[in-house]
Formats: sequence, structure tokens, C-alpha cells
Amino acid sequence: MSKVNTVGAELAELRLVRAATDITGYGLMGHLVSLCRASGVSAEVDSSAVPMIDEEIAELIEQACIPGGSRENLVATTVAVDWGSTDDSRRILLTDAQTSGGLLLCVPETKLEKVLGILRQRRTPCAAVIRKNYCPSASWSIDMRERMKPRSRREIPAVNKILDALGEYDLATASKLPRPLVVDLVRRELSKIRSNREIPEFESTIEHLHRSLELLRASRLQQVINGTGIVIHTNLGRAPIAQTAIRALTEIGSGYSNLEYDLATGERGQRGAYIENALALLCGAEAATAVNNCAAALVLIVHHFAARNGRARPQPARRGRGAPSKNEIIISRGEIVQIGGGFRIGEIIEATGAIFREVGATNKTTLDDYRRAIDSRSAMILKVHRSNFFMSGFVESPPAASIAALARKSGFLLWRIWAAARLCRLSNLGLPSTNRHPRKH
Repeated sequence: MSKVNTVGAELAELRLVRAATDITGYGLMGHLVSLCRASGVSAEVDSSAVPMIDEEIAELIEQACIPGGSRENLVATTVAVDWGSTDDSRRILLTDAQTSGGLLLCVPETKLEKVLGILRQRRTPCAAVIRKNYCPSASWSIDMRERMKPRSRREIPAVNKILDALGEYDLATASKLPRPLVVDLVRRELSKIRSNREIPEFESTIEHLHRSLELLRASRLQQVINGTGIVIHTNLGRAPIAQTAIRALTEIGSGYSNLEYDLATGERGQRGAYIENALALLCGAEAATAVNNCAAALVLIVHHFAARNGRARPQPARRGRGAPSKNEIIISRGEIVQIGGGFRIGEIIEATGAIFREVGATNKTTLDDYRRAIDSRSAMILKVHRSNFFMSGFVESPPAASIAALARKSGFLLWRIWAAARLCRLSNLGLPSTNRHPRKH
């Protein structure tokens, strides 16, 4: 609410409304249900007529950024409301808990236009008629006299009763789920039951929840047997952690450590000093760092080498004011791929503010394509490994070594994204060697 509700008092004094209530913690539907119960009437509402003040609210609902009070309101009103085909986002909006959400007015049809005129004169931010003639399939209704006390609704079990029934079953399993997760699952199942016309038998409800709990347990992180024949499997956690690394993690992680403390000077230290020096030595590089995934590495490298002076969105130099910014990333069209987690190479680069320069074609990119694209604005050439697909037939792509030589000759960087690379000799493990070693690129 952005204005004081004095207009409500004015309408009451003019005897233009039959009933009114402010919309607060119980949301629009909660207060409407209370109004109907007190008045002994039913109400019909066109859900599409209820205005949404800001479209960003819909985005928050889609991202599940929903207050707990709003979820509780939805569950509490389900017993009295026939939602019909109203979608989930609208249900949340109509039961959203408000601090001060305006007024709900009950106006006779003969006085509706006069009330709307007064609201417009008072510059009311939003005045909408949420009940009107409509197609029944496109809206929902509240019928307090028929829906509040049917015998079948009383047969819906309480949450505690279901939890008691699940208790023995759950205790017999090898690993229990946290109680809040079980309670949430039960409440969501009861909410579905309330929205249905028929109430299932209690035993059927418990059996269905057993299956739901098993699916929830199966989604937890746990050990599996890799029978795929793929040693480093992305979906199975890639390579298992070595026992020596697990012992070191257990030994250090179980207590305090010098994570960001210099024991030699007694002052604050650099978090990754040791590991970065060791990693650079192992890879034969000038410097190194460790990040969570390739997408994070891409953002950091592009920002450092392509965003001039550390700015996230570099601006090209104006005419006569120095050299242009080196903020172009050259990449073959055949390597503009989507990597794990839904990250797309082009979208990541554009998010840093760098300019995306595509060369070649999807199936053929030559060294001359790269050479012609290089100019004073070029920051680097990006070479992406096709980790989970390949192209065959009428295809061509220059060797990485040739592209690296071109980049060195032009005085800038070639960065190559590997899905995986080895840091040791595979021959020591009795496996055939490959070319995927950082020192070779």
C-alpha cells in the first residue's frame, strides 16, 4: 500500500459499500474467506482480474522466493477454496502475506461505477473489479456454505497423524531424512488431497508418501557403483578423491587451520599462496589459481585479459584519445557450445562485457579465419574442447599448436578450455598416454 486508506472510511460514510476489510497477513484469499464466513455468503473471483503491481513479483515466485507465511496461507485456504485451473503462481499471489496490502471492498453492482469514480478521483494507485462474469473453467470460486463442512473434508488426516504412521517405517530404514523435509513433503501431499474431489484412503496416502520418501532419499548424495566403463564420469562425481587427500581433509578440516594466516610473520596471509605456487610449478605456468568450474574460470580470465583496466564493461576509446580497448574474444563458430550446468560460452563472455567475435563456420574453421579476425581490438583466441560431442565428415579445424603459434606471433593469448586434463604420466598407471597435459599447451 502506498497511500492511507482514508478513502475506505469515506465510502463507508456515503453508504456505498456493504462490507470491507484491509488485506494484511492472511493475504487476499485469507481475508476474503473470513469475510464470507462472517457474512454467511459465498464469493466468486476472476483470478486474472487481480492486478500484479510489479512484474518482478512473478519472477520471484518462479524462483521460489516465497515467504513461509504465504505458503501457510495457501495451505490454510485450500480447504475452503476451489482453485480450479488457477496456476500455482497466481495461487501464491492471491494468498501472499501482506504487511499493508490495501482494501477489499464489497460493493453492490448498482453502486459500482460510482465507487470506481471516487477511487479514480482520489488517485487510488490501483482499483480493480475482481468479480465479474467469466467462463467457469477460467476462474475459481469460494463457497463457504457448501465447502467448509463436508464430511469428506473431515476425513483428511492431520499432519501429526501421518507423521506418527510414518514413524515406524522411517525408523526401520538405514538413513532417516531430516524431520523438516518429511513434514514439508506431508504438507504438500495433504494440499494436493484438499484440491481433489475425492479423499483417498488413509493407507493409500501413507503408501504414496512411502514412495515419495524413497525418491527423496534416492536424491541425496551417496555412493554408487560405476559400471559405465567411463573412469572419469561427470554425472558420477568425476574422479574419486584419493585416500591421502581424504585423510588430509579430515585431519585439517576437523579443526582450525592457517587458511588465511601467515605462521612465519604472525599476520594475515594469502589464502591460496601455497596451492597456487604448487599448481603453477606442476603445469609449467607463470601463475595459477583454482576455481569451482570452467564457467568461473572463463569469467575470471576474460575479465582480466579482455576488460581493460579491470572494468567489467570496457568502453571503446574515442577517436583521437588513445588506442582502442582490447576486448574482443575470437572463437570458432563450431566451438560456441553449452558446457555443464547449462552455461553457454557466448552468454558467459557477453556477461563480462567483452565482445564476442565469431569466425569460420560451424563445420569448418581455418587458420586464415583466425588470422583475418585479428586486429588492434583482439584480446585473445578462445579454443574450446568438444568434450561430449564430435563432428565428422566435411569438417576442418586447425591444430591447437598452429593457433597458439599465430597468437604468439600476434602478441596475445590463446586460451584453451579442456573438459579434463591430466597432471601426471598415465604410463605410471599402466594406461596409454594422451596429449591432454597442460605443459603441452
